[in-house]
Amino acid sequence: PRWSRISKIEETKETRMPYHPEELLLSTICATVPRVDYALVLHQLRRGGSEKEGILHVNAYRELFPAHKIAVILTSPLDPDLEWQLSNDISVIELGKELTALQLDSGEKSYFLYRLLDQLDPRTIHVKGSDTGWNVLTTYGQQLAKKSKLLANLYCVDYLQDGTPISFGFAHLPRLAHTLTCLLADNQNVLDQMKTLVRVPTRKVAYPVELPPRKWSAPRKDEPFRVLWCSRLSFQKSINQLLLAASVFKDYEFHVYGEQSDELPYVEAFNQFPNVTYWGLFDHIEEVDLSRFRCFLYTSFWDGLPNILLEVGTYGMPIISPRVGGIGEILNERNSFLYDSGTELLRILNFWSDERAAEAGRRLRDDIAEAHTWEHFLDECRVIYGS
Repeated sequence: PRWSRISKIEETKETRMPYHPEELLLSTICATVPRVDYALVLHQLRRGGSEKEGILHVNAYRELFPAHKIAVILTSPLDPDLEWQLSNDISVIELGKELTALQLDSGEKSYFLYRLLDQLDPRTIHVKGSDTGWNVLTTYGQQLAKKSKLLANLYCVDYLQDGTPISFGFAHLPRLAHTLTCLLADNQNVLDQMKTLVRVPTRKVAYPVELPPRKWSAPRKDEPFRVLWCSRLSFQKSINQLLLAASVFKDYEFHVYGEQSDELPYVEAFNQFPNVTYWGLFDHIEEVDLSRFRCFLYTSFWDGLPNILLEVGTYGMPIISPRVGGIGEILNERNSFLYDSGTELLRILNFWSDERAAEAGRRLRDDIAEAHTWEHFLDECRVIYGS
């Protein structure tokens, strides 16, 4: 309703003086960023795999089309992390802050973003992790698709604690069958799941990772058996499996890094185990001295292809991981230690061999180095974006 008056003004031949806060905001943004070729719509620019992948897309597009204009549109009101230093010729529009200040509801935010994208007139609109962005695709996709390629990323299918599946894909894809140019993901598993919902073009993308100059080296035999665990502290991450291992292997040390992301009492649970040490939030895996640890333990009920596994794997560090989601697309029996149950996890730790583990780690490093290169990623983006 509040937008109908604005739309009517635009249809008249009268001088377009912005008399509404939303209209003034739109005019201000478009005066600063008159037109772009590639618009990436992100929820936020903070630490996380989704944001890293978004920046990789920006860098790839910039390399492929150096004369094109790029805008990154953030739909969350959170401040971006300072570590994301983008080039000065890339426009970053912190839209979430402005729309939150205007106290717009979800539908009004989506309509504003649609109007902004329509004004910016990009060749490609790419939505990654933004609920507002997905709402725009489903509500206004037919209009936008007349002028722009529409791309969207998925990571995995999430679940509520009662087992109910939830995902941007479940909520939006059925309405995008005839408008979405391509659905992207870093693992085939989630793309196959989405194919059961609707027929849309899909493409698996292997995101590049840098090989660190130094490699993991195993601790001395006389040092304690230390296990490293790094991830978000959430229900998804099946932290009970970590605690199961700690309860059985009381002589092992379990060192935990990660940010609390839901209300379950994980830190309190860690304090019940004398062999579990919680170190809090970490920004980069480089902050952790990996040479102190025999292995990296990952636990999760469901997943896509976690960036942390790729990052740890580039060091050649042995990884123990559940066989869920897209993890098996890079981790396998020859380069890591996969389990399907808590019993199998305990068996892996019980029969641990440093020599076999070191060889598996070397193989994983080589496999990642071969599959996740910048050159391969650039070739994928060349096909995705076209000419």
